[in-house]
Amino acid sequence: MDWYLAVLQKYATFEGRARRKEYWMYALFTTLISIVLMIVDSVAGLTKLAGGQISPLNTLYGLAVLIPGLAVMVRRLHDTNHSGFWILILFVPFVGVIILLLWLIKEGDSRSNEFGPNPKARERSRYDDEDDEEDNRRSRRRSKRRDEEEDEEDEDLDERPRRKRRNDND
Repeated sequence: MDWYLAVLQKYATFEGRARRKEYWMYALFTTLISIVLMIVDSVAGLTKLAGGQISPLNTLYGLAVLIPGLAVMVRRLHDTNHSGFWILILFVPFVGVIILLLWLIKEGDSRSNEFGPNPKARERSRYDDEDDEEDNRRSRRRSKRRDEEEDEEDEDLDERPRRKRRNDND
């Protein structure tokens, strides 16, 4: 859901690059929300009011997310080192859709390109920092457990000779 909200926050940002995950998570959530809105339209009877062919809530939602959808698609094309104008290839019947789909699926450039730095590298470094913090916490917990176990062993060793002495005195 964070990926979807991130795209909406960059409402009309056509500059920069978008990871595959950002684009496809946005596409997934947009599709799911559209399906839910179509169901709500049908159940509420709104579709019948609009002549049976139009889903009013879904139409409004589609208009609201049109600009962010185009923006994230352009940024995704930038990630594969293609100009945003290549989005117009959609007007070429059948072949245009296939070519655009292949570019959207394709792995982005691993290095910086003319559209900006690799967005995956920034994500990786942010997550690496979080992973390092988690590793440090785990290490401290293991170390603490080990110290506690060693203390218990030391206590057990201290008690053994006392038991022996009691037996010797009896």
